[in-house]
Amino acid sequence: MTYDRQVACIIPYRVRDGEVEVYMQKRSVDAERSPGKFGFFGGHLEHGETAEEAFKREMREELSIDISKFPYQWLGEFPVERDGEHVNKHIWFLKTNDDFESKIKIEEGESGHWFNQKDLVISGNRNHMVLNYPYGT
Repeated sequence: MTYDRQVACIIPYRVRDGEVEVYMQKRSVDAERSPGKFGFFGGHLEHGETAEEAFKREMREELSIDISKFPYQWLGEFPVERDGEHVNKHIWFLKTNDDFESKIKIEEGESGHWFNQKDLVISGNRNHMVLNYPYGT
C-alpha cells in the first residue's frame, strides 16, 4: 500500500501505584493537525530517514531529551486512514520514571500530561482514541 504520510510516534509511559500511565502532548491551538487536542509526541519521517531515526529526532525536537538515557521499544507499524488520508504510524514505547518531566523540556505543543487507563477511551473506530478528561479530546 502507498501511504500519504509516514510518522513516528512516541508513547512515554510509567507504572505508578500498579497502573500504567502515558504522557501525552497538548497540541497548540494553531497546530496543523488536531489543534488544541491531546496526542502522542512525534512527527513525519523526513526524506531518506528511517522510522527509528525519525523517532530519535522527534524526541530531541519535541522533548529536548537524549533518547540513549531511556529504555525504548518498538511496538510496530499501524496503518490508519483518517479524513481520506492514509498514514503509516511507527510506534515506540519509552519507559520513564516519576522524574521524567524534570528531564524534559517541551519544545512543541502547549504542555504534557499523564493519563491513566480510566482517562483513555477507545472509540468504536479502533484508530481513534478519546480522552475522558476535562482538558480536551
